[in-house]
This record gives sequence, structure tokens and C-alpha cells, in this order.
Amino acid sequence: PLGLKYKTDQYLTAAGGFIALTQTPLDKRNLATNKFSTHASVTTLSRNNKQLYVGFAGAGHLEKSGETETKLTTTVRTLDNTWLDANGELQQNADEQAQVFDLIIAGSGTAENAPKDSEDGEYRIIVTADTAWLSNELLFTNPSKGNIITLSESLAWLVKDESKAGTVND
Repeated sequence: PLGLKYKTDQYLTAAGGFIALTQTPLDKRNLATNKFSTHASVTTLSRNNKQLYVGFAGAGHLEKSGETETKLTTTVRTLDNTWLDANGELQQNADEQAQVFDLIIAGSGTAENAPKDSEDGEYRIIVTADTAWLSNELLFTNPSKGNIITLSESLAWLVKDESKAGTVND
């Protein structure tokens, strides 16, 4: 109903720009990206994309699948050296083309049966292609703090209080 498909049958894999958590070839699935839109849920990231990145471990990918009344905006994408590893070899084959994939999509719309406490009847969603980006390892060991900022700004946008978003101080 949201006009999204989540692909889980193959992992996204990167030729470079990945996070070396285990120091093994599997690290190619630990994506790092600084490709952000100008959406309100990634404002700080977009403004500081030279210093900030977001990490994902073992991500699938999202696809916009067709007509929906939900307004969908891709907020975080992979780097262009990422491919869908169809055979799980962690090596890019000729039939596995590198491209940009959607990792986080924000959506909004109006609901016919909005909660009574909703002033405008609007709903908001954040859909991610990976849940491990919220793990302790990626939230707290990412030196750029990109994962924490993504969480903070996404939550602020979801509750319609973007004034609470911004940088994280240690």
C-alpha cells in the first residue's frame, strides 16, 4: 500500500567505501555512504556530507513499486560502486552492474481515518533497507556520528518537530 518493495534475497555489496568491522571479505557488505537528499529528515547530513557518512551492515534495498498516495522521497542512497551480489561470492561479476540503490525512504500522506489527536490528518513514515544501522556497533563506533544524526533527525521529522534535529555533541 505504500508503493515500496523491499528486496532481501541478495545483499548490497561495495567495491570500496565500506566499513571494515571484521577485517574479512564480508566487510564489503558494510556499506558507508554520504549520498543524502535535501529532505528534512537528513538536513544535517546533507549539509555536511563531506564529513558525515551513514553505515549499513548487510543491507537489502528498497524500490519504489508503483502508484501510491504516499509521497515518497529517497533520503539516503548508496555510493555508485555498489552492486547486488546475486550469487553471494562478494566479487562483482559481469552481470552484476554497479549502480545507486535506495537505502532510506521517507513518506507522508493524509489518512482518511487519522487519529483524533492528529491536527492535520497527516501520517509520516521512514522505511530503511537495513536494521543493523541502528546497532550499537554502527551507532556508537561511527566516528562521523552519521548514524546517530540519521536517527535523531528521522525521529524529529516523524514527530513533526524538526527544531529538535541537529548535530550530536559528545
